[in-house]
Amino acid sequence: MSDDQPRPEAPAEMTSNIEISRCPSCGQPVLPESRFCSACGAALTAGDTATLPNPDDTGPVPAVDAEVLRGLTPGDAVLVISRGPDEGVTFELTGDTVSIGRGDDSTVFLDDVTVSRRHAELAHVEEGWVLSDAGSLNGSYVNKKSVVTQALANGDEIQIGKYRFLFLEAPST
Repeated sequence: MSDDQPRPEAPAEMTSNIEISRCPSCGQPVLPESRFCSACGAALTAGDTATLPNPDDTGPVPAVDAEVLRGLTPGDAVLVISRGPDEGVTFELTGDTVSIGRGDDSTVFLDDVTVSRRHAELAHVEEGWVLSDAGSLNGSYVNKKSVVTQALANGDEIQIGKYRFLFLEAPST
């Protein structure tokens, strides 16, 4: 090849101007204009390929009305959405287990692509409530720390996907 002929671009030069995002369901790279993930087939809508909120960027926890605990028996608890879609919605935690996820059969249904179908489970044990991640793609966080299994204390902040919850347990009498 002579010096006066243009050189073909290297692969890195040819792709350096392409913006790549990640599928919120499987984490594979997707182009911004993609409507579906080519790896898992998940539907992508505007904003779906955005990153998850950083668990360290929570700010102060908003105040919650103590009335949410009225009528609960000792040992029962509630999750109050403190940030994210449906802020202020309360889920009563009663019984032995509560499933959290995007699946239709979830006790706490979270309609968010960053939440796995079977994301986490809350179990009521003798000592109180325990959160267990169910092998979710994006993980579960308690007080800004990634957890696999974590005993919960009154006032803990739980993050699942874009949702942030405040865990409140009914006081013993």
